[in-house]
Amino acid sequence: MAALASGDLRSFVTGLNPAGNTTNPAGRTGSDSLNFVGTPRALSFANAGPGVNITASHYGGSFTSGGGLLPCITDYAAAITGGSPWGGSFASSGVFTKSGLTVLDTGGTDIPHDTVIKLKVNGNVYIKSDINYDDSGGPLHYPRLTVVATGNIYVASTVNTIHGLFVAQGASPSGVFATCAKLSGAVVSETTDYNTCNNSLTVYGGVAATKLNLERTSGTRTSNNPPAESFRYTPELWLATPECTALPAAAECTAAGVAGQKTDAIISLPPVL
Repeated sequence: MAALASGDLRSFVTGLNPAGNTTNPAGRTGSDSLNFVGTPRALSFANAGPGVNITASHYGGSFTSGGGLLPCITDYAAAITGGSPWGGSFASSGVFTKSGLTVLDTGGTDIPHDTVIKLKVNGNVYIKSDINYDDSGGPLHYPRLTVVATGNIYVASTVNTIHGLFVAQGASPSGVFATCAKLSGAVVSETTDYNTCNNSLTVYGGVAATKLNLERTSGTRTSNNPPAESFRYTPELWLATPECTALPAAAECTAAGVAGQKTDAIISLPPVL
């Protein structure tokens, strides 16, 4: 688990006092001053910025060199240049673009292994069906799907599983990733109706957005149902077929020393939170 905060992070286990310590640390009041467990660990978070006071158990802060708020997400839309018109097929690799509302529908067919698709949509995206990967080629041949929208990304209420990297790049009030929506004609609307949204959604990969609207209603704390929404940053996101192997003609792959690159080894380094 990772946490990003533009202010303080308080009342987490690694920031609490050892068991048995009855001294109330500075800055803690009410329930925040009770049940001290564990030893404070200053390295549990990136402690940067003027708001950090480890003595007072104020961790976190900002990650910018100037001590300001967290920076905006990477401009994924600007990084995708050129491309062919998107025709709706997930069968072959390529860089694609489309303007206006774009409906993604795999028709129940897995994206083939070794396929790399980068899709930039100047507008909104509506994910109508499950998006699954064909993993029969082995871990170094997983497909790779990247969807970048300059508006919002909506997930149909009936969708249970999607694989890939999904970026809602739009500036507020756009840039929304909404997990329960419906399409009527050419109009997409979000819904929080309990029965409509009462099934789980699992995202294998990553989501970047200005705002997350988590609207699924599946599961309760006493049931054995899966959680309403689950985001799983799985190895397939970085074990997938390297982009410059499948898309050697892409602008970012034609630079000197980039074309033809492949993954030689992957290792996980600390810290692990």
